Amino acid sequence: VTCFDYSLPCIEMQQNMHSPECPNMSFIHGDATSLVECLAKQNNLSSEAQYDVIIDKGLIDALMCGEGWDADVKRLLSGASDVLRKPGGLYILVSYKLASHTKEFIQNSEASSLEWNFDLPHESSSVVSFSTARSKESE
Repeated sequence: VTCFDYSLPCIEMQQNMHSPECPNMSFIHGDATSLVECLAKQNNLSSEAQYDVIIDKGLIDALMCGEGWDADVKRLLSGASDVLRKPGGLYILVSYKLASHTKEFIQNSEASSLEWNFDLPHESSSVVSFSTARSKESE
């Protein structure tokens, strides 16, 4: 398990709380729009590191609040595509309800090799969207 956050105080707090009982858990401070580089730099992890699952709880929401959000989301999804196991790596997205044009943008991001299922019916509500994506075979 790797915990990743842009906030250094958050990562330090998580590390202090969970390191003693979870010695194999990694805690990485970095910018998720540069995911591959951050994972390679921290803890001497290979840039080829493969993850089975990425959980995004509010990150895309936060990125979409800024100027140039489309480029940031593309970089995030590109990095996620690069580090998820292929095929079958899972990206779990918990966000506010996404507009149809935002779903289309995410689905059609050329930087990403993810196949999306938005608003899974038993997990989503009128306000919260629970969506998943699976990584495809490398092309």
